[in-house]
Amino acid sequence: MAHIKAVVLDIDGTLVGDDRVIPPANIAALRAARARGATVVLASGRMTACIDPFFDVLGIDGPVMAYNGALLRAERQAARTVLFHRPLRAAVVTRLIDFTLRRGLHLNVYIDDVLYGHDDPALAPFRAIYSGRTGAVYELTDLRRLRGRDASKAIIVVDPAERERLHAHWTPLVDGEASVIRTDPEYLEFTGPGVNKGSGLPALAAYLGIGMDGIAAMGDGDNDVQMVCGAGVGIAVANAKGCVKRAARLVTRATAAEGAVAEALASLGLV
Repeated sequence: MAHIKAVVLDIDGTLVGDDRVIPPANIAALRAARARGATVVLASGRMTACIDPFFDVLGIDGPVMAYNGALLRAERQAARTVLFHRPLRAAVVTRLIDFTLRRGLHLNVYIDDVLYGHDDPALAPFRAIYSGRTGAVYELTDLRRLRGRDASKAIIVVDPAERERLHAHWTPLVDGEASVIRTDPEYLEFTGPGVNKGSGLPALAAYLGIGMDGIAAMGDGDNDVQMVCGAGVGIAVANAKGCVKRAARLVTRATAAEGAVAEALASLGLV
């Protein structure tokens, strides 16, 4: 598959396993693919600052697709220029702020690549859950100061059982105004309407000067399905959910922890 010019990789469950450590085989393969001219893009629900450390470990540069596809930035050498941004509009952000403050719930709000949380000690355990998994650093404030502003994304972080009730509550309320997805057991994520990891692929292709058929995309979870479907070659890791495997053209034998990315790059002829 010599026509593949760019590889878009989900991070958690694809590039890394449960230990969040990049397998050495993946590091070597991605360095080799980059040396051969392939563009490596990391795609995640994380913010830009929490994606860049993975590029540091890989020792390469590449664009980032953050906030589950709401924001696409160019390489570091291009000053992380914004290539695509589809925000969550202020009206929805304001409703989420008001709702969570009334209910005493924790809300992450991401504006201009800064993570804001409400300055309430009672919410510290939920901040600890998120920071512990992602390494994200909070800017604590009175969230009411952010009413009326667009955001790249917002996340309610709650107990898993409450997350399910909130998903049923909010999905119809913001239909057409926001995308609502369940990711980690405690997370209910809100992005702009139609936002997913596939929505930024046309902007990526235009930036690189290639067709969509020149992009391979690899993932494992619900939020990876659209990019796996939208890319020229969609790849699922062995540990992927069934919906991703059904959408994929290739399914690796290896799991994320076993070096699935290295296996996929070899199949693509990039190493």
